[in-house]
Amino acid sequence: MEFLRKIKGIFIASLLFGITAFIVLIMRIFPSKQRSLRRVIAKVVRTIVGYKVEFEGEFDGSSELFVLNHQSLLDILIFDEFHPGDIKWVAKQELGKVPLLGPGFRSGACILIDRSNPREIVHIIKQTSEFSKAGGAVAIFPEGTRGGGKKLLKFQSGAQIIANKLGLKVQPVLIIGSKEILDSKKLSFNKGVIKVVFLPSFVASEGSEWLAKIRENMQKILDEKLAQNS
Repeated sequence: MEFLRKIKGIFIASLLFGITAFIVLIMRIFPSKQRSLRRVIAKVVRTIVGYKVEFEGEFDGSSELFVLNHQSLLDILIFDEFHPGDIKWVAKQELGKVPLLGPGFRSGACILIDRSNPREIVHIIKQTSEFSKAGGAVAIFPEGTRGGGKKLLKFQSGAQIIANKLGLKVQPVLIIGSKEILDSKKLSFNKGVIKVVFLPSFVASEGSEWLAKIRENMQKILDEKLAQNS
C-alpha cells in the first residue's frame, strides 16, 4: 500500500510539474496575463489533488502586506486563487533558477531576494513601495522556510521592518492542514480540507513591535484548531 501511494505521489507530482511548466511557457509569451494564469495553475492543482478550502474570519482586500505561516506549496496556490487583486510573493532568488519553472517566478509573481545579503531589505522595501502604490499587495512568509505544520518557526524581522517603514496595512493569515494535503518532501498527496484563518488587519507604524505578538496569536489558534480536529 505504501508503495502504491508513493507511485501515485510521483505520478501526480510529474503531472503537476508538466502542467505548471506549460502554463509558465504561456506566461512568457503573454506576460500581461501572468496573474490570471497563476489562478489557472492554482485551480488545476486543487482539482487534481482534490482538496477543499474553508475560510474563517474576515478577509481585508485593502491590506497591502499579508503575513502567512508556511508549510506547503499549496499555501501559495490557495492565496493566488482566491485573492482578487494583483499580488507578489517575497521568495528566495534560487527559485528563479529552477529549470522550466524559474521564468514563472521571475515573470512578476515574486520579489526574488538573496537571503544571505542583509542589504536586500532595501531592495524589498523599494519594490514593495512601488507595487503597493500601484494597487498591488505583497505576501511574505516570516518563517523563511516551510515548517512542520504544528509549531510555527521563529518569525524573521523582515516583514515588520518593511511594514513599519512604509506604513502598510497588514493582515496576518494562518493556514492549517496544507502539509497533510501536499507534502513535497515525501511526495504525498491526500484529499482533505485546508482551513484559512484571517486575523484582524492593522496599519503598521515606525517603532511598533507586532510581529512576535502575531506569531503568538497564530500559534494559539493553530493549537486550538489542531486540538479540535484530533
